[in-house]
Amino acid sequence: IGGLFWDGRADTLAQQALGPFLNAKEMNNANAASVMAKISKASYAKDLVAEFGPNVFASPELAFQKIGTAIAAFESREDPLRFSSKYDHFVRGKVQLSPNEERGMKTFMDPERGNCAVCHTMNPKSKDSRDSLFTDFAFYAEGIPRNPRIPANANPSKFDLGLCGPDRSRPALPANVPGDISIEKYCGTFKMPSLRNVAERETFMHNGVFTKLRDVVSFYATRNSDPKRWYGPAGVPNDLPAAYVPNIIRDRVPFNRPADAGPALSEREIDDLVAFLRTLSDGFQGPKQR
Repeated sequence: IGGLFWDGRADTLAQQALGPFLNAKEMNNANAASVMAKISKASYAKDLVAEFGPNVFASPELAFQKIGTAIAAFESREDPLRFSSKYDHFVRGKVQLSPNEERGMKTFMDPERGNCAVCHTMNPKSKDSRDSLFTDFAFYAEGIPRNPRIPANANPSKFDLGLCGPDRSRPALPANVPGDISIEKYCGTFKMPSLRNVAERETFMHNGVFTKLRDVVSFYATRNSDPKRWYGPAGVPNDLPAAYVPNIIRDRVPFNRPADAGPALSEREIDDLVAFLRTLSDGFQGPKQR
């Protein structure tokens, strides 16, 4: 929904699925023909023939598109959507959250504290897990710190601007957008991911700058009160050109907090919030039945 990849450059699951095959930083295949030459020798080549016809390999470009169609079909099945986390058991009334997990959920939902649920939408009153996808599918600029581990970032003039490129062309705005709004308003914005299984990730944010979940929550809590911790001595967002710094979200809790008001969350609240986020991991094994 709302464009795929961090920068929304793919409109469909099939388009998104084909991207890594040819990306020089991922699978690095030269072209569709090289991909299909490998797939034609795979054990499942016969399945492609059965599904798409005996001439499926005659045109590498057409066959490559069929690969995207097949992957998208798999991704659209319901069985990969396990919804088997502790949170899912909780909303179905099968388990209780621990005290710190419950406090963390309250902080997550509190519009005056974490306010996380305003973007990572949820409905704990619904037993239907699809009502708690923990994303609104929109794009935001959060002022994420620059990641020095990315080799290309050694060039100080290199920036990833999300919806504005460089891995995509700048999209055209729809006709109903007010005339005083330009696409530059959205430069530096990235897709809001779901928080389901977030604790299982090894890196976080669009540029992988964080490797610990607690650091992500700490960033949200102290971005305004302790900017030097995140951006260095200058204390100003360092992964956007100065012209786009005003795009950084500042209109809601905790991002509208005055710098002199201190951290938006206490250390215990941060720990509690992380504990709650860990309840979103699939594969929860509930109490054994006697």
